[in-house]
Amino acid sequence: MKSPETVQVTKGPRVALQLMKERAISSIFVVDKNNSLLGIITAKDALDAIETNKTIEDILIIDIPTVKRDRILTDIFNMIAETQHPIAVIDDEHKIKGALIKGAVLGALAGNDEHINI
Repeated sequence: MKSPETVQVTKGPRVALQLMKERAISSIFVVDKNNSLLGIITAKDALDAIETNKTIEDILIIDIPTVKRDRILTDIFNMIAETQHPIAVIDDEHKIKGALIKGAVLGALAGNDEHINI
């Protein structure tokens, strides 16, 4: 599990895109002021939002995969294989605690633990 990359929903798509650029990622989780997960946005959608004067709320993808920290990896393997976005690890209050990245999980399963951040 990696530390989640997040942006607050009150920030604009320009801020979100800058964070993604700085962190070399193509999507970022969106949270509220209490760090509760609201969804995810992609770099492409953020760029489109800047050009069309939309907010993060306008481009928010809310139907994203989430898991609790105590889930067993084998139980979520299909979810990892099929998703286009990182999987959010959340607690009982829906606060984001981490992220499962497809490449990092597959690398760990192949014995390459350099991608694991526990």
